[in-house]
Amino acid sequence: MSPRKSTRALEQTLRAALQPVNPGADFYERVMARLEATVAERDDGVGPLESAPPLAVLATRHSARTALPRWAPVALAALVLAGAGALRWHHEVLAHQRASVAREQLLQALRVASASLDTVRGALTLQSTQCADHSAAHALTNSTRRTSCDSNPFL
Repeated sequence: MSPRKSTRALEQTLRAALQPVNPGADFYERVMARLEATVAERDDGVGPLESAPPLAVLATRHSARTALPRWAPVALAALVLAGAGALRWHHEVLAHQRASVAREQLLQALRVASASLDTVRGALTLQSTQCADHSAAHALTNSTRRTSCDSNPFL
């Protein structure tokens, strides 16, 4: 059997099964009798059947306690726990982001400080070289004059 023939057979079977069926002339009377029996079985009663719409009668058949499934409190607890977990995870992500920003700022500050120290070291090295040259020249001339190199405690 080809797929096309099996599809046609399925469609024909469905059409035959889903043909409209006439419920009969007494359908309304049967439904109303069943509703009256339901109202009569209730302890608190709803009153005359004519004063309440049929859907309201059916809706009052179940109490509010039976309207919720038994697993609803468990689902609610699981939802609360999942929400708390998601909130905690969000706080962890924010803390990690703040730590990363602080780390980057610290590294930038260390780079600036290192560059400043390199500049000072270069200046001291230059002054040390100039003073060494000056000391050599001073020794040759035997001058007693004091210079800035003589008073520099870092050299």
